[in-house]
Amino acid sequence: MQNILPKEYTNTIISAISIVCGALIGAICSSITTKRATSVSIAQEDKIFKKKQQHNQKKEISDICKEMTIIRLDICNALFQSIRALKQIDKKENIYKYPIPINKDYSHSVAVLTSRFELKEMSCIYQLYAIIEKMNKHIQQFSGEEVNEYCIKIDYEIFLQKIYGSNFKKVLQFDVEVITYKELYDNNLIKEEYRCILQKIDKIIEDMECSIS
Repeated sequence: MQNILPKEYTNTIISAISIVCGALIGAICSSITTKRATSVSIAQEDKIFKKKQQHNQKKEISDICKEMTIIRLDICNALFQSIRALKQIDKKENIYKYPIPINKDYSHSVAVLTSRFELKEMSCIYQLYAIIEKMNKHIQQFSGEEVNEYCIKIDYEIFLQKIYGSNFKKVLQFDVEVITYKELYDNNLIKEEYRCILQKIDKIIEDMECSIS
């Protein structure tokens, strides 16, 4: 059969088809490569985002854990000093020279508890800090006249009564040199609400430390 088209046209058409096919193949390969590169890029960005998110979550948990530890430490330090002071009150030792160290920004620390504690529980903690602040003010003002030993003794007793109620004199039998923080509140002498609050803080700290370990 004879060719319908002249040979020079046939070659031109074949060349054109080859060019078109090459372009299509190149476009397809380029598209596949671009999609793969985009997919890899998205995967890497997603991985980076997740790592950053995990880091932020761990930091947030760590910060909350730190604030709750400070609250527990402030309360227990005040308990230790109150018991020690009342046991030594009759020995006329210099027990009034040193205020009880507490976190000056305790309102921020207590606010951290908002999502985990009831309003009543937070109020109980704020009341303890208010007593400690009054106690420290009296200690700093102690002169033997304006604020005397009796006033400071009453402050210590008020703090212990707030936590132990009518059992506050019994806790004076504690040996503050050997007793642990937990033993101060994990007993039958403390008021139930404060026992529950401090145990709750313990449990949350323990759970948080496990989650970031």
